[in-house]
Amino acid sequence: GDQTFNRYVKPESNMEWDAHCVSTHGINAADERIRTADSIQTVWSEFVNWVGENTAPDEVVILVAYNGDSCDLKWLWKLTQAPGSQLNMPANVKFFLDPHRVIRAYSGCRLHPSKSKLDSLELGMVWKYIHNGENLNGAHNSLVDAMAQSDIVLHEYFVPYINRTKSVQKISDMFRKKDVLEWKKKMEPLREVHQP
Repeated sequence: GDQTFNRYVKPESNMEWDAHCVSTHGINAADERIRTADSIQTVWSEFVNWVGENTAPDEVVILVAYNGDSCDLKWLWKLTQAPGSQLNMPANVKFFLDPHRVIRAYSGCRLHPSKSKLDSLELGMVWKYIHNGENLNGAHNSLVDAMAQSDIVLHEYFVPYINRTKSVQKISDMFRKKDVLEWKKKMEPLREVHQP
């Protein structure tokens, strides 16, 4: 099958566009890639099918998201596990790996700031470090970022830390109970309390 899955999603018309995200990614509601994109239901269905077509039935998949704790995980939870969610994670996606968290957690890793002397563990900075100062062109494009993450995870400095306690988590364990409770609270509609 196709080796990459890279699709844009057209949000529902009532969605708000976060100014920080727009400036970071350079994508807004008027962008041709968004205006012509399919809904999350369609794209997610295609993603689930793509995972199925590109993995053997007995293969287990590790989802990788660099600094996923800060944003990606919350959205995955909302899409696949939150009350009322109608989408499901592909059945063989059983584990999660956040390279950013692994690098921060293990001071022995040569990518850790104590060894690399990096001022930032931002994806582009770590990629630049392992590529001898070459810039990551196209950062914040999902496909470019995914390829950069692959380069980092497969790099000799990172590989020894893949199979460590704080590295790979079960998908079912990746959402801390405290965070889930907070997210659920934020999802609850605000309503007036009935006054007798």
